[in-house]
Amino acid sequence: IDLRNAATIPLSEELQLLENYLAVMRARMETQLEIRIDCDEAAGPVPVPPLFLQPLIENAIEHGRSASDGRVRIELS
Repeated sequence: IDLRNAATIPLSEELQLLENYLAVMRARMETQLEIRIDCDEAAGPVPVPPLFLQPLIENAIEHGRSASDGRVRIELS
């Protein structure tokens, strides 16, 4: 996905970029990271700013650790 001159990209591509990031984070955090993404396929072509989800998820991972068990649970819908 070429983002150099893109003002928007389809949501489906944004979610693929997010999945690439999450693959790395899952490898680093192993069982400490639980994430569920529920997105209607009909929303796939909707234009969104590129890389707008990753900082939100990064922040949730950084600051969303459970005090009781140290896990991070994120739901994106």
